[in-house]
Amino acid sequence: MKLSAETKAELQALDFEYGGGVSTSSTRTDVIDKPILIVGLGGTGAEALIRVKKAISGHFKLGTSLSGRKMDKPPQVEYMAIDSDDNMVNLNYSNTTFSQDEFLLLDNANLTSIYKNRDTVFKNSTQNWIASNLRLQQVKHGAGGIRQAGRLLLTINSNRVIGMLTEKINRLTTNRKSNDLLYVFIMAGCAGGTGSGIFIDVPYIIRKIAEQRGFETENIGMIFLPDVTLSDSMIDGSAALNIKANGFAALKELDYLMNIERNGDFFEQTYADLEIKTEHPPYDLCHLVSAKDEQGKLVSSAKNYCMNVAAETIINFIASEEVIDGQSYTISSYLSNIENNKAAFIMTHQQKQPVNYIYNTVGAASASLPMEYLLNYLTWKMFSELDSITGNSPILENTKLTLESFRIDLQSLERALGEDKPKPRNFSQYDYTVLQQRPEIVEDAVKNELSRLKDYYMAK
Repeated sequence: MKLSAETKAELQALDFEYGGGVSTSSTRTDVIDKPILIVGLGGTGAEALIRVKKAISGHFKLGTSLSGRKMDKPPQVEYMAIDSDDNMVNLNYSNTTFSQDEFLLLDNANLTSIYKNRDTVFKNSTQNWIASNLRLQQVKHGAGGIRQAGRLLLTINSNRVIGMLTEKINRLTTNRKSNDLLYVFIMAGCAGGTGSGIFIDVPYIIRKIAEQRGFETENIGMIFLPDVTLSDSMIDGSAALNIKANGFAALKELDYLMNIERNGDFFEQTYADLEIKTEHPPYDLCHLVSAKDEQGKLVSSAKNYCMNVAAETIINFIASEEVIDGQSYTISSYLSNIENNKAAFIMTHQQKQPVNYIYNTVGAASASLPMEYLLNYLTWKMFSELDSITGNSPILENTKLTLESFRIDLQSLERALGEDKPKPRNFSQYDYTVLQQRPEIVEDAVKNELSRLKDYYMAK
């Protein structure tokens, strides 16, 4: 009999090579009981997000679908990657991929024609920021490293972006009280075209959608600096200069908007039917992730290091851990100390320019006992030993020696096995409901059946 496609998929899910294996809930921890949306913007953001997804599936207790199958994330967590590069759709990190409802591709098929007709296509709030000299004819792939092209693609696809974000926020906040804070982690590079083009707009869109549902958000940015991208030795010349220029412009915009109240300004933009006008910064908390150490030297395997730091930080933030001696690294305890740290910084540092000096930086490392790897190894070892046993089938001479040692002759055994035996009773009539509500009925039935079989064989 051939295995069904579903059975094959389930067996492959157990294959360690494909990220499966044997696991136990005792090695996993709970996620904080809050709705959590984790977003990756652009190529760098998507690469960081896939690592977070892999880490969460290995660290935390996972949810179960309505059909009873194990999910790859806790139920209070949602992922969303947004990028304009179709090569990122099939992004794979250690056999972890995005599902269809976790990746949104910004379609750039009509980018050039829409740009030419921008005065009739867009409202004033969009026309105000579009430059008149963009060379979009050369954009063949994604946003082509042009920040305004990335933002224009978000505007063109805003209905789809808003729809997907609304669906995820609805899923996270259903059956939640409005005073439950929605934690939003947004990861993006600031040096490319897509990520740095939309990393300001997306947090504003998310906050507005959540407000319409009656929920407040805590927008937490993980912004990868240009040196993370430039750590790739293959990037040089004009490409490197463009990355630096993008990074400088993106960080200047971020700096102004993070200080928007102090500047006496407001952010205003229309995305499809979603109108936003606010005096708040895009992020409540913004981390700048650099590939250099305190001495300004590039760290080893810089890009991998930075993305692992971001993933490890988010893992620690959302873990529901026991507070020991007043020490905890959950997001709530971290946020509670931020204001004190800000006040201390202002008291000890004279701010020479009217800019936002108070950003955050992160560094994370961990040492863990790999219980699931050990469990998988022991399981493999046990079944390997069993496999060697099952491969040793006894020959007829072995069978005769065994029967002789028990003083049983082969003919008598064959006759006994060939006789008609009483058919065991069918207990399928007792479903789960009966077992749950009237367990004594099932217990009596089992006792009666055992008594019947005992009487039959004793009479023999």
